[in-house]
Amino acid sequence: MEKIFKLMDKQVKQLDHLLKKKIDIATIDESSIEIEGIDMKDFPDFCDAFISSASFQDGTELNDEQLEQFNDENSDLVNELIHNNQLYI
Repeated sequence: MEKIFKLMDKQVKQLDHLLKKKIDIATIDESSIEIEGIDMKDFPDFCDAFISSASFQDGTELNDEQLEQFNDENSDLVNELIHNNQLYI
């Protein structure tokens, strides 16, 4: 029975993720993006790094749920920003 509930929970989370509207990267003010979790031991992948703060173009900050979604949808962006802005130095 427990396995069934775990499977159902997993399926609900997957469905919830599919139903969320993707955050358009063009609506984000790139200069407002703050990244945390940069560790030189993880160079060049920085897989533990994440966007800790960001705002939409209109200045509205992303809430925790939006940040989590934006991180999930844009993991490549985090690595790109770290390297392009040399945040590891």
